[in-house]
Amino acid sequence: MPAERAGYTVTMFVVDVSPTMGRTREVELEDGTTGQTRVIEMTNLEWSLRYVKLKIQEMIFHGRKTDQCGVVLFGTEDTSNAVNAENGGYDHVTEFIDIGQPNATTLAKLNSITPTVVDEDAGAWSADPIDAVIVAIEAQQAYLASKATWTRKLILVTDGEHPMELEDWETTAAKINEYNVSMLIVGVDFDSDDFGFHEENKSNVKRVNEEFWHTDFVPKLDNGLCATCADVLQDCDRPDIKETKSAALGTVFRIGDPEQAESAVEITVRTAKATALTRPPTMKKFGKRVDPDQDAMDVDVKPAVDKTTDMYVELKMTSDFFARKAEARAENPNGDIDEVGDDQLERIDKEETVPVLKYGASWVVEPEGAFVPLATRKGIDLYGVFPESKFRRDWAMGEVTYVWPDATSGQQQAALSSIVRAMSEKRVYGYCRFMTRDNSDPKMCVLRPENVNGVDCFLMVQMPFNNDIRSFGFESLTRLYSKKGTQITEHPLLPTKDQISAMETFVDAMDLMRAEKTEEGKVPWFDPVQSYNPAVHRVKQALFHAAVVPDLASHPLPPPHPELLYYLEPPEKVVEKARPALKACKKIFNVTATVPRVAAKRKQDHLEGGDIDMDALGLGSLKRTRTADALDVKVTASPTKSKDGEESVTEDESGDEAAAKSRKVGNGHGNGLQEPTPARSQSPELIFTQSRIIGNEYPLKDFRKNLKKRGDIVSTLADELGDVVLEILMQNFASKRHDEMMECLKEYREMALKEDEIDRWNDFMVKLKEECTRTTRPNNHAFWKAVVAVGRPISLISDEEAAAAEGSSSISEEEATQFVKS
Repeated sequence: MPAERAGYTVTMFVVDVSPTMGRTREVELEDGTTGQTRVIEMTNLEWSLRYVKLKIQEMIFHGRKTDQCGVVLFGTEDTSNAVNAENGGYDHVTEFIDIGQPNATTLAKLNSITPTVVDEDAGAWSADPIDAVIVAIEAQQAYLASKATWTRKLILVTDGEHPMELEDWETTAAKINEYNVSMLIVGVDFDSDDFGFHEENKSNVKRVNEEFWHTDFVPKLDNGLCATCADVLQDCDRPDIKETKSAALGTVFRIGDPEQAESAVEITVRTAKATALTRPPTMKKFGKRVDPDQDAMDVDVKPAVDKTTDMYVELKMTSDFFARKAEARAENPNGDIDEVGDDQLERIDKEETVPVLKYGASWVVEPEGAFVPLATRKGIDLYGVFPESKFRRDWAMGEVTYVWPDATSGQQQAALSSIVRAMSEKRVYGYCRFMTRDNSDPKMCVLRPENVNGVDCFLMVQMPFNNDIRSFGFESLTRLYSKKGTQITEHPLLPTKDQISAMETFVDAMDLMRAEKTEEGKVPWFDPVQSYNPAVHRVKQALFHAAVVPDLASHPLPPPHPELLYYLEPPEKVVEKARPALKACKKIFNVTATVPRVAAKRKQDHLEGGDIDMDALGLGSLKRTRTADALDVKVTASPTKSKDGEESVTEDESGDEAAAKSRKVGNGHGNGLQEPTPARSQSPELIFTQSRIIGNEYPLKDFRKNLKKRGDIVSTLADELGDVVLEILMQNFASKRHDEMMECLKEYREMALKEDEIDRWNDFMVKLKEECTRTTRPNNHAFWKAVVAVGRPISLISDEEAAAAEGSSSISEEEATQFVKS
């Protein structure tokens, strides 16, 4: 899209207000927040004026003084235009709003427009759009007589229901071309093949007029277009990036210091923005102005109607300075001003304050003139070059700026061009300091040689200074070492070859570089040029909508344009293609879905399930006790020592524990991990949901306490206790809590017999055995050996035991005995 000059445009809106524009229509409005659709009635004029107001609102939004507009109405009862006053004719055409920068008053005036009402006995009514177009382009020509470089636009809005005088229309079209006016004809319910709309039962007059605009008038224009109103209204919601030409600012490009060396080079150049950061519109506060006659903060905003109308003006931020009174300082010299009541404060003038600097915990008065600004000269100082292969893309900061040669001097152009071409041939970038004005803070920048549209120039982007760079080191994810420096090849924290292969397949299946099919073949799915920031465009859409509708309750904010949401969801074809790889990953990584639970109401004094699982988060070396948590203190666990004073690994320890104890601690070979202490804490899921009644810290205590208080949720407590036991047993260093987990099982089994939760217990034990005895990690063979050692008292509940407790079970006594023998 070619860049156009920002602003410097006069747009004339020519609006049909003839009686036929008062016909009502049903318009479907979809609520973008609830998804509900409602149907309301409005006139054709109200419907089409929404487009005019949206276009004018965009001018107000940008706030350019050189972006101006005017409004001409035709089909009015009266006549008021300059052409009629000078030459006569051109009846029923009114210059409603003179050309100028639009503001809130402009929208208020548009809201006051209503269709003309005429007596049926008055005969034929004249509403000739050609007359109105002539009045508009003449008003535009008179205003821009001395501004030949400004852009001229004209937008005609009509329903085409009135006969037109088509004599000498070619002269009007030629005049539009002579003045270089871009014209858009917006027709209410005009046929459009592109939009897919065709009106049925159209009147003969409208059919003739519509055919004239489409086949006769528009083809005669150098820059003309005819569209249906529904299409242009939808287009207003389309996100759009408008490319504009940035103003070029003069500066100097220097190599060396001209004041110190005769060989220094100084070239006159100009800088202009190549890219610009766009932020969402700022939210401003407005308040009622008491007296409408009072000067508004915005001089352009004036009362549109009478003085009884509530006027709103933008509230500006002001700063007041307060200090504690002398008696308050005497009572408490070290007191905080935020803790002092209003009666102990006094207002002071800004002139009575002095600048201070914080030095440690003290405030030091800054002497006047103590910090002299760095003496710099406006310009770009080139300090050296480096190979383009050494350029680190992550060091590029902020916006990109063009450095152009001076267009008024061929000698300066040749000088800069020679430097650009030399750097391009050598494949080097330059680094420089950039000062926007004298004594301004310097910016470190990099210069890339480039040829843009046949012109040699630089692309300049800011780089960080050395003290702006923060380097963070991370331990290896693929290598672990013991304390003796021996590399550990098998460990729960190390991926297996099968896991790496499955993940690589999954990542390859999600490749979007050839996901979009076009006539040229497969291309990348994501196009940065077509990707829009929802925070910018959705807020803009909401502001525009609220400004042009009478009531948000009856005219809700419509949903976002589909193009704004296009990249928020991955393409369905790629998702389907990746499903087999995803399924394989879930299987090999043993990923299971967590069943959502209904959050139980908890009392504020229940704290047993409160701490975070530091082991699950990889922070096992930082054990948080209840006292330490309250004091915001982190306690580091100490490693276990053997008799000879070194950390040891015994053969009879579990695989998880032995491997963890053998980690190298700061020997320069590994990642320096220390042995974590298994903390009593919540599972990773509970860290965020906080929806369980039973926590991982003291599960048995939680279970007993809530079972006593809440006997009506026995099933929930049983499920949660089983989940907590499994989570703890599948974590690293679970052996330290084996005895505690065994007590939980015994309590669980006793409750199951008493509360007729026998099937729930049996199902849990089957799952416990599967998890503990699996061949892949995570597992816990040691704990299952402990269960086998206890034997029958901890096994499944048989039908005989269930019958004795007045319950039922599908497990025989033989099956229950055999269950804990393997």
